[in-house]
Amino acid sequence: MSGYSIINLEATGKKYASVVNTKLVDIEVKHIAAVSKSTQKIYELSEKVGYQWALLGARKEFGIDEAKERVEGMSKSWIERPIKIVLTKDKRIWGDNTHWTMSYVKKYGPRTKLNEVPFYIVDLREKEPVIVNVKGSVKLNDADITATITAAQEINKRLSLGWRPKGIYYTVADLMKEIWD
Repeated sequence: MSGYSIINLEATGKKYASVVNTKLVDIEVKHIAAVSKSTQKIYELSEKVGYQWALLGARKEFGIDEAKERVEGMSKSWIERPIKIVLTKDKRIWGDNTHWTMSYVKKYGPRTKLNEVPFYIVDLREKEPVIVNVKGSVKLNDADITATITAAQEINKRLSLGWRPKGIYYTVADLMKEIWD
């Protein structure tokens, strides 16, 4: 894929300061735990735009109990994978690795900010995608970069089709409350 750039966070000045100081629990997510009164609209909008993986675990065909166990196991692991943060054209902040994001909240607490865990940014607000490398977290080859940008652009595409209209948000905190409360 051509038409993208990779820059180091340190070279961006204060451009991403508000993003890196975002609490993990405030990041938007693509998934819901179940269809309920509070998630019905999100589920319906997901179906409307053709997003069939709205339910957490649906892609791997496992339920919430398995997802919960997976997140709890990841939170106890010494391995820490970077979260892909997608900045969409409508200026929203999305986490495109829900399990790892929740595992960091479980491991470090609900006040944990992005700058306290491994992450990188795919910024789709510019004319061409920008990948922001944070502390060496981007170790992707050309095929991985293409897949990463394509997945991020799918979020933008669904948003443009009405997936999450203005005023409809669903965050890591919302998802975790559904799963653990």
